[in-house]
Amino acid sequence: MKRVVLGLSGGIDSAVSAWLLKRQGYDVHAVSFKFWDEENDFYRAKALYHQHKDALYIASQLNIEWEEIDATQLFSEIVIKAFADYYLQGKTPNPCINCNPLVKWRLLSEMAKIRDCGLIATGHYAGITQWNGKWFLRSGKDNIKDQSYMLWKLSEKQICRTIFPLADLLKQDVKKIAEEAGLSALVNKQESYNICFLPRQDYREWLKTNYPESATEGAIVNDSGNRIGTHSGICFYTVGEELKNLPQQKRLFVNHIFPDINVIEATEKERLYQYELKIVFPSMYLPEHFVEGSETMVRIRGKERPHQAVFESISNNMISLKLSDPIFAPSKGQSAVFYHQDCVVGGGEIG
Repeated sequence: MKRVVLGLSGGIDSAVSAWLLKRQGYDVHAVSFKFWDEENDFYRAKALYHQHKDALYIASQLNIEWEEIDATQLFSEIVIKAFADYYLQGKTPNPCINCNPLVKWRLLSEMAKIRDCGLIATGHYAGITQWNGKWFLRSGKDNIKDQSYMLWKLSEKQICRTIFPLADLLKQDVKKIAEEAGLSALVNKQESYNICFLPRQDYREWLKTNYPESATEGAIVNDSGNRIGTHSGICFYTVGEELKNLPQQKRLFVNHIFPDINVIEATEKERLYQYELKIVFPSMYLPEHFVEGSETMVRIRGKERPHQAVFESISNNMISLKLSDPIFAPSKGQSAVFYHQDCVVGGGEIG
Protein backbone atom coordinates (compact mmCIF):
# COMPACT_ATOMS: atom_id res chain seq x y z
CA MET A 1 0.00 0.00 0.00
CA LYS A 2 1.32 3.47 -0.92
CA ARG A 3 1.87 5.81 2.00
CA VAL A 4 1.25 9.54 1.72
CA VAL A 5 1.81 12.45 4.10
CA LEU A 6 -1.12 14.86 4.05
CA GLY A 7 -1.06 18.43 5.32
CA LEU A 8 -4.19 18.63 7.49
CA SER A 9 -5.33 22.15 8.36
CA GLY A 10 -8.54 21.16 10.13
CA GLY A 11 -10.70 22.48 7.30
CA ILE A 12 -13.03 20.80 4.84
CA ASP A 13 -10.62 20.79 1.89
CA SER A 14 -7.80 18.83 3.54
CA ALA A 15 -10.35 16.57 5.27
CA VAL A 16 -12.01 15.60 1.98
CA SER A 17 -8.56 15.14 0.45
CA ALA A 18 -7.76 12.62 3.18
CA TRP A 19 -11.02 10.75 2.55
CA LEU A 20 -10.43 10.64 -1.22
CA LEU A 21 -6.91 9.34 -0.75
CA LYS A 22 -8.16 6.57 1.53
CA ARG A 23 -10.76 5.64 -1.09
CA GLN A 24 -7.97 5.40 -3.65
CA GLY A 25 -6.10 2.92 -1.47
CA TYR A 26 -3.50 5.17 0.14
CA ASP A 27 -2.28 4.80 3.71
CA VAL A 28 -2.70 8.40 4.91
CA HIS A 29 -0.49 9.95 7.59
CA ALA A 30 -1.86 13.40 8.44
CA VAL A 31 0.28 16.23 9.78
CA SER A 32 -0.79 19.60 11.18
CA PHE A 33 1.63 22.43 11.87
CA LYS A 34 1.80 24.89 14.70
CA PHE A 35 3.12 28.00 12.97
CA TRP A 36 2.97 30.59 15.72
CA ASP A 37 3.22 31.02 19.48
CA GLU A 38 -0.13 31.69 21.12
CA GLU A 39 1.30 33.04 24.39
CA ASN A 40 -0.41 36.26 25.52
CA ASP A 41 -2.58 36.36 22.38
CA PHE A 42 -6.20 35.32 22.83
CA TYR A 43 -7.06 35.10 19.13
CA ARG A 44 -3.97 33.09 18.26
CA ALA A 45 -4.67 30.71 21.14
CA LYS A 46 -8.28 30.35 20.01
CA ALA A 47 -7.27 29.68 16.39
CA LEU A 48 -4.74 27.03 17.45
CA TYR A 49 -7.25 25.37 19.76
CA HIS A 50 -9.82 25.03 16.97
CA GLN A 51 -7.19 23.84 14.47
CA HIS A 52 -6.08 21.12 16.90
CA LYS A 53 -9.65 20.12 17.82
CA ASP A 54 -10.83 19.96 14.20
CA ALA A 55 -7.77 18.03 12.98
CA LEU A 56 -8.25 15.51 15.79
CA TYR A 57 -11.94 15.18 14.86
CA ILE A 58 -11.08 14.53 11.19
CA ALA A 59 -8.42 11.96 12.03
CA SER A 60 -10.82 10.16 14.34
CA GLN A 61 -13.70 10.19 11.83
CA LEU A 62 -11.52 8.88 9.02
CA ASN A 63 -9.41 6.56 11.19
CA ILE A 64 -6.08 7.93 9.97
CA GLU A 65 -2.77 8.61 11.72
CA TRP A 66 -2.28 12.21 12.79
CA GLU A 67 0.36 14.27 14.55
CA GLU A 68 1.05 17.94 15.16
CA ILE A 69 4.48 19.46 14.51
CA ASP A 70 5.87 22.61 16.11
CA ALA A 71 7.10 24.78 13.22
CA THR A 72 7.12 28.14 14.98
CA GLN A 73 10.83 28.86 14.61
CA LEU A 74 11.04 28.08 10.89
CA PHE A 75 7.81 29.97 10.18
CA SER A 76 9.04 33.00 12.11
CA GLU A 77 12.40 33.08 10.33
CA ILE A 78 11.06 32.63 6.80
CA VAL A 79 7.54 34.03 6.76
CA ILE A 80 6.98 36.50 9.59
CA LYS A 81 10.33 38.26 9.26
CA ALA A 82 9.93 38.65 5.48
CA PHE A 83 6.38 39.92 5.99
CA ALA A 84 7.62 42.75 8.19
CA ASP A 85 10.70 43.47 6.05
CA TYR A 86 8.61 43.92 2.91
CA TYR A 87 6.35 46.47 4.55
CA LEU A 88 9.37 48.32 5.95
CA GLN A 89 10.74 48.44 2.38
CA GLY A 90 7.51 49.94 1.04
CA LYS A 91 6.44 46.69 -0.64
CA THR A 92 3.28 44.60 -0.34
CA PRO A 93 4.10 41.07 0.89
CA ASN A 94 2.29 37.86 0.05
CA PRO A 95 3.39 35.51 2.84
CA CYS A 96 1.67 32.38 1.50
CA ILE A 97 3.75 32.29 -1.68
CA ASN A 98 7.05 31.78 0.18
CA CYS A 99 5.49 29.74 2.97
CA ASN A 100 4.31 27.00 0.62
CA PRO A 101 7.68 25.85 -0.79
CA LEU A 102 9.99 27.00 2.01
CA VAL A 103 7.96 25.92 5.03
CA LYS A 104 4.98 23.65 4.27
CA TRP A 105 6.49 21.49 1.54
CA ARG A 106 9.87 21.44 3.25
CA LEU A 107 8.31 20.11 6.45
CA LEU A 108 5.99 17.72 4.64
CA SER A 109 8.99 16.33 2.74
CA GLU A 110 10.87 15.84 6.00
CA MET A 111 7.88 14.08 7.55
CA ALA A 112 7.47 11.91 4.44
CA LYS A 113 11.04 10.71 4.89
CA ILE A 114 10.60 10.08 8.61
CA ARG A 115 7.29 8.22 8.16
CA ASP A 116 8.47 6.32 5.07
CA CYS A 117 5.94 7.97 2.76
CA GLY A 118 6.78 8.37 -0.91
CA LEU A 119 4.21 11.09 -1.62
CA ILE A 120 2.87 14.39 -0.28
CA ALA A 121 -0.71 15.65 -0.50
CA THR A 122 -2.59 18.83 0.40
CA GLY A 123 -6.11 20.17 -0.01
CA HIS A 124 -5.21 22.95 -2.45
CA TYR A 125 -7.31 23.61 -5.52
CA ALA A 126 -4.59 23.06 -8.11
CA GLY A 127 -3.41 20.32 -10.40
CA ILE A 128 -0.26 18.78 -11.83
CA THR A 129 0.57 17.88 -15.41
CA GLN A 130 3.54 16.43 -17.26
CA TRP A 131 4.78 17.80 -20.57
CA ASN A 132 7.91 16.83 -22.49
CA GLY A 133 9.19 14.92 -19.48
CA LYS A 134 8.80 17.85 -17.06
CA TRP A 135 6.30 18.38 -14.27
CA PHE A 136 4.23 21.55 -14.08
CA LEU A 137 1.64 23.02 -11.77
CA ARG A 138 -1.72 23.73 -13.41
CA SER A 139 -4.90 25.55 -12.48
CA GLY A 140 -7.60 23.74 -10.56
CA LYS A 141 -10.97 23.06 -12.16
CA ASP A 142 -12.71 25.48 -9.79
CA ASN A 143 -11.84 28.89 -11.25
CA ILE A 144 -13.04 30.68 -8.13
CA LYS A 145 -11.00 28.57 -5.70
CA ASP A 146 -7.95 27.99 -7.95
CA GLN A 147 -4.75 28.32 -5.88
CA SER A 148 -2.10 27.78 -8.56
CA TYR A 149 -1.03 31.43 -8.18
CA MET A 150 -0.19 30.89 -4.50
CA LEU A 151 1.77 27.72 -5.28
CA TRP A 152 3.83 28.99 -8.22
CA LYS A 153 7.16 28.81 -6.37
CA LEU A 154 6.97 25.07 -5.83
CA SER A 155 9.94 23.41 -7.51
CA GLU A 156 9.61 20.57 -10.01
CA LYS A 157 11.16 18.29 -7.38
CA GLN A 158 8.35 19.22 -4.98
CA ILE A 159 5.60 19.05 -7.62
CA CYS A 160 6.50 15.61 -8.98
CA ARG A 161 5.85 13.90 -5.64
CA THR A 162 2.70 15.87 -4.75
CA ILE A 163 -0.94 14.84 -5.07
CA PHE A 164 -3.78 17.38 -5.19
CA PRO A 165 -6.95 15.30 -4.68
CA LEU A 166 -9.19 18.35 -5.29
CA ALA A 167 -7.62 19.27 -8.64
CA ASP A 168 -10.70 18.39 -10.69
CA LEU A 169 -13.41 19.19 -8.16
CA LEU A 170 -15.57 22.23 -7.52
CA LYS A 171 -16.13 23.51 -3.99
CA GLN A 172 -19.74 22.35 -4.13
CA ASP A 173 -18.49 18.84 -4.96
CA VAL A 174 -16.19 18.93 -1.94
CA LYS A 175 -19.09 19.82 0.37
CA LYS A 176 -21.17 16.93 -0.99
CA ILE A 177 -18.29 14.51 -0.45
CA ALA A 178 -17.83 15.79 3.11
CA GLU A 179 -21.48 14.89 3.87
CA GLU A 180 -20.95 11.44 2.36
CA ALA A 181 -17.76 10.94 4.38
CA GLY A 182 -19.43 11.73 7.69
CA LEU A 183 -17.72 15.11 7.95
CA SER A 184 -20.87 17.22 7.92
CA ALA A 185 -19.60 19.29 10.87
CA LEU A 186 -17.11 20.91 8.47
CA VAL A 187 -19.55 21.83 5.70
CA ASN A 188 -20.61 25.16 7.18
CA LYS A 189 -17.33 25.94 8.90
CA GLN A 190 -16.29 29.49 8.09
CA GLU A 191 -13.26 29.71 5.84
CA SER A 192 -10.40 31.96 6.89
CA TYR A 193 -9.14 34.61 4.51
CA ASN A 194 -7.03 36.44 7.09
CA ILE A 195 -3.26 36.35 7.45
CA CYS A 196 -2.95 33.06 9.32
CA PHE A 197 -0.61 34.32 12.05
CA LEU A 198 -2.74 37.43 12.66
CA PRO A 199 -6.24 36.07 13.27
CA ARG A 200 -8.62 38.96 13.98
CA GLN A 201 -5.72 41.42 14.25
CA ASP A 202 -4.99 44.24 11.83
CA TYR A 203 -1.45 43.92 10.46
CA ARG A 204 -0.89 47.62 11.14
CA GLU A 205 -1.38 47.17 14.87
CA TRP A 206 0.91 44.14 14.80
CA LEU A 207 3.63 46.16 13.05
CA LYS A 208 3.30 49.04 15.51
CA THR A 209 3.74 46.65 18.44
CA ASN A 210 6.58 44.55 17.03
CA TYR A 211 8.32 47.14 14.83
CA PRO A 212 7.87 50.58 16.46
CA GLU A 213 9.95 52.20 13.71
CA SER A 214 7.14 51.40 11.27
CA ALA A 215 5.06 54.21 12.79
CA THR A 216 7.41 57.00 11.67
CA GLU A 217 5.41 59.87 10.19
CA GLY A 218 6.36 61.41 6.86
CA ALA A 219 5.18 63.50 3.94
CA ILE A 220 2.45 62.79 1.42
CA VAL A 221 3.18 64.63 -1.82
CA ASN A 222 1.23 65.10 -5.04
CA ASP A 223 2.34 64.44 -8.61
CA SER A 224 4.29 67.71 -8.62
CA GLY A 225 6.17 66.89 -5.42
CA ASN A 226 4.28 69.38 -3.27
CA ARG A 227 3.43 68.30 0.26
CA ILE A 228 -0.31 67.82 0.77
CA GLY A 229 -0.45 65.83 3.98
CA THR A 230 1.23 63.58 6.55
CA HIS A 231 1.21 59.79 6.68
CA SER A 232 1.46 57.71 9.85
CA GLY A 233 4.14 55.33 8.51
CA ILE A 234 4.78 53.90 5.04
CA CYS A 235 4.15 50.35 6.32
CA PHE A 236 0.48 51.15 6.78
CA TYR A 237 -0.19 51.91 3.11
CA THR A 238 -0.25 49.96 -0.14
CA VAL A 239 -0.24 51.12 -3.75
CA GLY A 240 -3.81 51.68 -4.91
CA GLU A 241 -5.16 52.45 -1.45
CA GLU A 242 -7.32 55.54 -1.15
CA LEU A 243 -5.88 58.25 1.09
CA LYS A 244 -8.30 59.73 3.60
CA ASN A 245 -8.37 63.04 5.49
CA LEU A 246 -6.47 65.05 2.88
CA PRO A 247 -7.41 68.72 2.31
CA GLN A 248 -7.99 68.12 -1.44
CA GLN A 249 -11.59 67.72 -2.52
CA LYS A 250 -10.79 65.14 -5.18
CA ARG A 251 -10.09 61.52 -4.24
CA LEU A 252 -6.40 60.61 -4.17
CA PHE A 253 -4.69 57.22 -4.00
CA VAL A 254 -1.23 55.87 -3.17
CA ASN A 255 0.83 55.86 -6.37
CA HIS A 256 4.40 55.32 -5.13
CA ILE A 257 6.03 54.58 -1.79
CA PHE A 258 9.60 55.83 -1.28
CA PRO A 259 11.01 54.08 1.80
CA ASP A 260 14.46 55.73 1.60
CA ILE A 261 12.98 59.19 2.16
CA ASN A 262 9.79 58.07 3.99
CA VAL A 263 7.50 59.70 1.43
CA ILE A 264 4.23 58.63 -0.19
CA GLU A 265 3.20 60.02 -3.56
CA ALA A 266 -0.53 60.44 -4.20
CA THR A 267 -2.36 60.63 -7.50
CA GLU A 268 -5.79 60.32 -9.06
CA LYS A 269 -7.22 56.86 -9.58
CA GLU A 270 -6.99 56.96 -13.39
CA ARG A 271 -3.19 57.18 -13.24
CA LEU A 272 -2.93 53.89 -11.37
CA TYR A 273 -3.91 51.83 -14.41
CA GLN A 274 -0.72 50.46 -15.95
CA TYR A 275 -0.04 49.04 -19.42
CA GLU A 276 3.55 48.13 -18.60
CA LEU A 277 4.86 45.78 -15.97
CA LYS A 278 8.37 44.93 -14.81
CA ILE A 279 9.07 41.56 -13.18
CA VAL A 280 12.27 41.08 -11.19
CA PHE A 281 13.98 37.87 -10.10
CA PRO A 282 12.07 35.81 -12.69
CA SER A 283 11.93 32.02 -12.72
CA MET A 284 11.29 30.52 -16.16
CA TYR A 285 10.17 26.90 -15.85
CA LEU A 286 9.46 26.54 -19.58
CA PRO A 287 12.27 28.53 -21.28
CA GLU A 288 10.80 28.28 -24.79
CA HIS A 289 7.73 30.20 -23.58
CA PHE A 290 9.83 33.26 -22.78
CA VAL A 291 10.57 34.84 -26.16
CA GLU A 292 10.70 38.58 -26.78
CA GLY A 293 7.74 39.66 -28.87
CA SER A 294 5.66 36.59 -28.05
CA GLU A 295 2.42 36.55 -26.08
CA THR A 296 1.81 35.26 -22.58
CA MET A 297 -0.84 35.28 -19.87
CA VAL A 298 0.09 36.84 -16.54
CA ARG A 299 -1.74 36.98 -13.22
CA ILE A 300 -0.79 39.55 -10.57
CA ARG A 301 -3.36 38.66 -7.92
CA GLY A 302 -4.64 35.30 -6.82
CA LYS A 303 -8.33 35.99 -7.42
CA GLU A 304 -7.96 37.95 -10.66
CA ARG A 305 -8.14 36.49 -14.14
CA PRO A 306 -4.85 36.25 -16.08
CA HIS A 307 -4.13 39.19 -18.38
CA GLN A 308 -2.84 38.92 -21.94
CA ALA A 309 0.59 40.49 -22.45
CA VAL A 310 3.59 40.58 -24.78
CA PHE A 311 7.21 40.10 -23.69
CA GLU A 312 9.05 43.33 -24.49
CA SER A 313 12.41 42.35 -23.02
CA ILE A 314 13.73 39.32 -21.14
CA SER A 315 16.87 38.85 -19.06
CA ASN A 316 17.88 36.72 -16.10
CA ASN A 317 17.21 39.67 -13.79
CA MET A 318 14.11 41.31 -15.29
CA ILE A 319 11.19 40.78 -17.63
CA SER A 320 9.30 43.72 -19.17
CA LEU A 321 5.71 43.22 -20.32
CA LYS A 322 3.26 45.21 -22.42
CA LEU A 323 -0.32 44.46 -21.37
CA SER A 324 -3.26 44.35 -23.74
CA ASP A 325 -5.51 45.82 -21.03
CA PRO A 326 -4.38 48.03 -18.16
CA ILE A 327 -3.93 46.56 -14.67
CA PHE A 328 -4.96 48.58 -11.63
CA ALA A 329 -2.24 49.38 -9.12
CA PRO A 330 0.34 46.59 -9.50
CA SER A 331 2.28 46.60 -6.23
CA LYS A 332 5.97 45.99 -5.65
CA GLY A 333 6.53 42.78 -3.75
CA GLN A 334 3.52 40.95 -5.16
CA SER A 335 4.00 38.00 -7.49
CA ALA A 336 3.34 37.94 -11.22
CA VAL A 337 2.70 34.40 -12.47
CA PHE A 338 2.95 33.30 -16.10
CA TYR A 339 0.59 30.76 -17.64
CA HIS A 340 0.62 28.76 -20.86
CA GLN A 341 -2.98 27.65 -21.23
CA ASP A 342 -3.64 26.41 -17.68
CA CYS A 343 -0.02 25.54 -16.79
CA VAL A 344 2.20 27.66 -14.57
CA VAL A 345 5.36 28.22 -16.61
CA GLY A 346 7.12 30.83 -14.48
CA GLY A 347 6.82 33.83 -12.25
CA GLY A 348 8.60 36.63 -10.49
CA GLU A 349 8.16 39.65 -8.26
CA ILE A 350 6.64 42.93 -9.43
CA GLY A 351 9.41 45.53 -9.35
